[in-house]
Amino acid sequence: MCTLLDSNDLDMHITPHQNHLFLFPDKETMEWIWKGGLKSYINRQKVFISHSSKDKHLIDKIFNEFQKNEIPTFYDKHEIFPADNIRDIINLNLQESKIGVVCVSSNFNMELSEWLKHEVQYFKDKGILIIPLNINLEKNEVKRIVGDIRYINLDKQGLAELVTITKKSLNKG
Repeated sequence: MCTLLDSNDLDMHITPHQNHLFLFPDKETMEWIWKGGLKSYINRQKVFISHSSKDKHLIDKIFNEFQKNEIPTFYDKHEIFPADNIRDIINLNLQESKIGVVCVSSNFNMELSEWLKHEVQYFKDKGILIIPLNINLEKNEVKRIVGDIRYINLDKQGLAELVTITKKSLNKG
């Protein structure tokens, strides 16, 4: 039996190799399960999906594709729960994002949505890579929203392109 007094004792006993306390070499998993270890999991760089709530049925497909490809993604539907402070969770995940996928559609209106405006402005202010994803707009409407940034159309080929460019961008730097 072993008693741990504080987190320093924990680091001393949980090592990346087998020892007298643990018979398996998985320090990262144990840190994740034990208190304090979740921070290393949460603080991974991730993708933030900015979208209109009216497009959730389409965003589900994008999120599922990212999950299949092991792309760490913040999607409010899966990470904001009753009693959570929405603003705090969104701000935390914006800070942890390396890429902002901005899903533009006929429902996307930055003038009416405080959230969309805040998210897109954050990406711009912090120099976070923005990947515009056109859901259902005409070319001139997309250009009005995203300017000269090259966008991807949401179709089967576009979804595959989104996954590829997102993975490449996350692996840089």
